[in-house]
Amino acid sequence: MFVSRLAGMAPVISLRRFSVPIFVADPGTKRYSIAPTAPYAPAGTRLDDVPVPANAAADPAEDGHLAVLDRDNRCIYEFFRAKPQGDGWTADWVNATPSDGTGIYPDGLGTRAAGFSIAAGLIWPDELRRGEIDHALVFAYPFTKKGGYVAPATRSDGLTTQAGALPIGSRLRLDPTIDLDKLTLTPQERTVARALQTYGMFLGDTSGGLTLYGVQPLSFAADPYQSFWNDGPWADIKAIPFDRLQVLDSGAEQPPYTGPPIGNRCTGHQG
Repeated sequence: MFVSRLAGMAPVISLRRFSVPIFVADPGTKRYSIAPTAPYAPAGTRLDDVPVPANAAADPAEDGHLAVLDRDNRCIYEFFRAKPQGDGWTADWVNATPSDGTGIYPDGLGTRAAGFSIAAGLIWPDELRRGEIDHALVFAYPFTKKGGYVAPATRSDGLTTQAGALPIGSRLRLDPTIDLDKLTLTPQERTVARALQTYGMFLGDTSGGLTLYGVQPLSFAADPYQSFWNDGPWADIKAIPFDRLQVLDSGAEQPPYTGPPIGNRCTGHQG
């Protein structure tokens, strides 16, 4: 039933909208206190000592995602609906997770519906140039199952009870028996397809279509995707045989997390 749901969908990689710009902080990067806005957090909640480079910019789509890697402190700061405001920044939600950790928020309080870090599971342009992606990918899908989630997710925004719905956190892979060299694929499509065969992809969000994610070109001095694809918001990857996806066993659905928020596991603190 899941595969039949794919009929008529045009799988894409989000590049220039609904993707994730990632910027790198250094010891001299200015730091801010950022208070999430209601109704996303109780009054008084804030994250202190958040580094935001001067050249940082959020994705222009309504989710306004933004991530900052603080290498010295081994931390990823991530924002939902981030906006510069005066001499600071505001966001509907902000949190942080260790950059050398699992990339999963144990209480689900990240900026991706599954509780995954928004920096996890992205396609990087240097991986496309190299012809190798050595990690699993994250994808979004319209028919996310209402209710619980499956590991490794820690939260869900599932919406539907219809047949063919997948719980957030589901792991899929492209049939590993497919000989990709016999398909008419570009080098970039073949690289993505091979990663899907080898590592698979995890359902991280609800979206309007079957969507994977590339690192937003705002992250770089020049748009790195111009030599691969056109300058549109998405890369068309329908040549990959997504009708040969397999849903892997992810175990039993888990109930929503009801415990207290888990304190910031990086530098700074939530007040």
